Amino acid sequence: MSDKHEPMYVPGELLVKLGSELLIQIKPSIPDKGSSTGATGFGIASIDQALRRFGVRAIFRLDNGIFLIRFPPETDLSEVKATLKSVRYVEDMDFNYLARTMG
Repeated sequence: MSDKHEPMYVPGELLVKLGSELLIQIKPSIPDKGSSTGATGFGIASIDQALRRFGVRAIFRLDNGIFLIRFPPETDLSEVKATLKSVRYVEDMDFNYLARTMG
């Protein structure tokens, strides 16, 4: 049985959905999740400034405008979410929740 105090999400990781009108402006060099290293910015000043404030470590492209963004594990992701909520083109975001099996 897992410890009840374990986070139910991956520490330091957020899933962020960006608006479709922005996707054509994003750096094509952002790698897919399977890559060993990620980008550290989108090439969009308003988003990149907010991410740098929290020490962004890597950005990976998933699909449908969704990106996995990694920060240091000790980062307060609630604060990151509050900041990104006010950034134009950020449509949605959430923690990278862990899947758990019963039994």
